[in-house]
Amino acid sequence: MSAESQPDLKDCGVIYVAKGARSYIEEALESARSVRKAMPGLRIALFTDARPEDVEGPVDIILPITSTRSGFSSKIDPLLHTPFERTLFLDTDVHMAESCADVFAMLERFDLCVSQDPWRGSYSWETVPFAFATTNTGVIAYRLTPAIKKLILDWGELHTNEYAKFQSNDQPAFRKVLFDSQVRFLTLPPEYNLRTYHPCMLGG
Repeated sequence: MSAESQPDLKDCGVIYVAKGARSYIEEALESARSVRKAMPGLRIALFTDARPEDVEGPVDIILPITSTRSGFSSKIDPLLHTPFERTLFLDTDVHMAESCADVFAMLERFDLCVSQDPWRGSYSWETVPFAFATTNTGVIAYRLTPAIKKLILDWGELHTNEYAKFQSNDQPAFRKVLFDSQVRFLTLPPEYNLRTYHPCMLGG
């Protein structure tokens, strides 16, 4: 990005959700260290059920998890309580290799930025057209607009009330509510959610 196109990051931040085993918290803190190295001025928040005094790492804000959700879906409710105007949610196992300030810049035009899941497919019980790609919910950039609030609420409701009985993965429900929504979203290139454990190709 040119200097002219660099966004002002004062209202931006990264959030993590780590619930349950201590290993998830340690994983989140390790990921946060990569964010701190790549983007030193970016604020980081951690939603956790651990005591704040038990969290030692590069985290600026520690927030409690009050939801009873578990597993993959434990991330859903905290997204509604982000302390930032423009938020990048990362799964605890994500490593930030370099600055992604351009993703925050995209949130000036789009409400949501997501990456396509590299494992292309759909379940037999899904009703979304196959051509509508599955998005990976481990990297989500968003502005908490009314449309995004509705999307997140609908995602949680659909997963809990219908899809969880078929699949614990939260992505099918997210795919369905995104397909049905009017949200203006951007699909990020694969290098924004690179998986190195299977063959892949990057541009640039």
